[in-house]
Amino acid sequence: MAEDVDDTERRFVEFVLSNEHNRTILARAPELGAPDWWLTAGAGFQTVWNRLDDRAPDEGINNYDLFYFDDGSCRSTPRTATPTSSASEYGPTRSWPPGRSMRPRPPGGSNSGPG
Repeated sequence: MAEDVDDTERRFVEFVLSNEHNRTILARAPELGAPDWWLTAGAGFQTVWNRLDDRAPDEGINNYDLFYFDDGSCRSTPRTATPTSSASEYGPTRSWPPGRSMRPRPPGGSNSGPG
């Protein structure tokens, strides 16, 4: 059973890293300085399905999201995201949409409104 889990995990990582955009984001994300960041499910989930269906790893993926949790910034007012580098430096990524906000979500809390 443990061998099956190890093989599944290995294949998942292999599939996710077969998407050049995922590789770029994972390599460059630490430069943003965001605490406790995660490349969210869509980038991994769709890449895996694409690979299982013999499609290009990045087919149908319109955006790649990084979530982060900063325990010190839980507040009720939204914070406007400020890109720390240009989208061209990241290649496939885009800058944060104008007028959108990032709202930290406290554990067990909700995140209502746009953003």
